[in-house]
Amino acid sequence: MTVKSNDGPAQTVKKTDRILAMNQNGGIAAAVVGLGLGCNLVGRDIATDFSQLVPGAEQLPLITQGGHEINAEAVLALSPDVILTDTTIGPYDAQLQLRNAGIPVIFISSSYSEGVRSAGPQVREVAEALGVPELGDKLAERTVREINDTQKAVAKLAPEDPADRPRTVFLYLRGNIYYWFGVGSGADSLIQSVSARDVAAEVGFEGMSPTNSEALIKAAPDVIIVMTLGLASVGGIDKALELPGIKQTPAGKNRRLVDMSDYEVMSFGPRSAQVLAALGTAIYAPELAYHPDHPPKSIEKRLKEINEELEEDEA
Repeated sequence: MTVKSNDGPAQTVKKTDRILAMNQNGGIAAAVVGLGLGCNLVGRDIATDFSQLVPGAEQLPLITQGGHEINAEAVLALSPDVILTDTTIGPYDAQLQLRNAGIPVIFISSSYSEGVRSAGPQVREVAEALGVPELGDKLAERTVREINDTQKAVAKLAPEDPADRPRTVFLYLRGNIYYWFGVGSGADSLIQSVSARDVAAEVGFEGMSPTNSEALIKAAPDVIIVMTLGLASVGGIDKALELPGIKQTPAGKNRRLVDMSDYEVMSFGPRSAQVLAALGTAIYAPELAYHPDHPPKSIEKRLKEINEELEEDEA
């Protein structure tokens, strides 16, 4: 299969026995797994964890170092037939070095700015690069349908009046440093997809950059979404609730922090509908969510009931 890489050059893929998918949010690898080719992946980047879906995947060698920097030597040692990547990981010189070594390196359109909306197009791009475009069309259609159905179901859980919906921010925690995910970061699409009020959009905060306690107090979020490993870096939920800025917000005072796996929450792809279902449930119906002291009720059953109610309303 010969396809045009998103950075310009056409690339010819002769085999897909050994696939390497790497980007900052793990979405490309998620698409490969969704297409049923996860068993062909030979390595992983630091943002990727699909061990729940592909047995033994946690043992795949890590090909990034110091965060999201590609280790070209480690990649070459894996002898991949094809590399799928994007501009969220690098440096670009390392990706070009791999291409110059004779490996087809195909850049997929970066997904961060479009967030949830990028799931379908990204699946199609990955499928075309791997020579299974028809399968990609089917998976993309299913993915988009599941996302739309889940958004409708979660909206049914949210307050009807938009003014009553929880003011929500997405923070990346690292020690005492807060990074606020704003408009165009992908987090905005997550918040909007679960029918919450996106504080970043309301105040015009764009991209992702450090924030301070004063800005967070002024934003006054009702709910703060964080990543699980980031939460662990500050010592867990109780320590996070005592951090300056967080503890003065309505979210801090009411213990309304929602954490989700770093490997899933921003990995836009075939599992995005499940991410939205989990976030929506945690925000609006926490009694249905997981708690260590008691088994959860069936989230899928409740969402199915809501979808049935929506169908009756439309009828």
